[in-house]
Amino acid sequence: MGRILTLAWMGTAIAIALGTMPARAQNFPTRPIRIIVPSTPGTSSDVVARVLAAPMSKILGQAIVVENKAGAEMTNAFDYVAKQMPADGYTLVTASSTNLAMLSLNAKDLRFDPLNDLPPVVGVVETRLVVGSSSVVPWKTFAELIAHAKANPGKLNYGASSPSIHLLIEMIVRKSGIEVVHIPYTGGAAYIQALAAGTDIHLGSISEPIALGLNEKFRVLAVTGNKRSAKIPGAPTLGELGFPNFPGLPYSVNIRAGTPAPVVQRLHAAASQSLQQADTRALFEKGNYVVTNESPDIAAKALSEQAALFADLVKQYNFSLK
Repeated sequence: MGRILTLAWMGTAIAIALGTMPARAQNFPTRPIRIIVPSTPGTSSDVVARVLAAPMSKILGQAIVVENKAGAEMTNAFDYVAKQMPADGYTLVTASSTNLAMLSLNAKDLRFDPLNDLPPVVGVVETRLVVGSSSVVPWKTFAELIAHAKANPGKLNYGASSPSIHLLIEMIVRKSGIEVVHIPYTGGAAYIQALAAGTDIHLGSISEPIALGLNEKFRVLAVTGNKRSAKIPGAPTLGELGFPNFPGLPYSVNIRAGTPAPVVQRLHAAASQSLQQADTRALFEKGNYVVTNESPDIAAKALSEQAALFADLVKQYNFSLK
């Protein structure tokens, strides 16, 4: 009899717990939310977090704090959210899907699965990477860069502040048959400054919005994506130059896997509503970002497709990025 009562009590407790989940989700959030940025202030991931935080905070009725946690090729921030924080919806992370898709190929001793442990809440914006140099260097076109590098083997340096940039430039270097020394950077801001100065590194890649913000300090030689940039029409795509088609640069807000679905839905609804607001769209468009406002499923599919593409490129060109 006692065993029957115990089982009945357990069943009732489970039913009550399950029954209260939607109510808890409706009450979410009851305290401030953090958006972790895996790079330094001023980078694209940082811009995405800060532009989105303000309208989402108003919709959710709680403060949203943006916290930069750079280092270890962005894995510090991703590991922090995927493994160290609870799956309760109160800690998010901004991600370049391109960089997240690269991690399993580039980073050592990962404690998390980049494709499964940090699912997207919303696809926010998309831009592209541009390949270029400081305006102080002697070459003005991609062809002139290659000719200069071949005439001066080992005398030029290229910088990379993320796995995707490392792969992109290394692909160009190897396919072009040039000898250029790789200089790694752990912080986006320092990398951008060095690239614009043109003294320590002579070639690199940054996002299109950052390149446009540098104005005459930076010379764009080529762009990623399927077609030329409307803002930089004179720069050819990598495809035009005979390289594999390197994808654009989508940004998303991600969360720890296992977060209750109603909480994820609440966060997605707030983010999506924020991205539909004219003020939010205007801020992103002013920064040369294209608002995508993708559902979690669509953003996750794009992440998976990019990971497959990068794995193929690494195999095709026999890269070792670790």
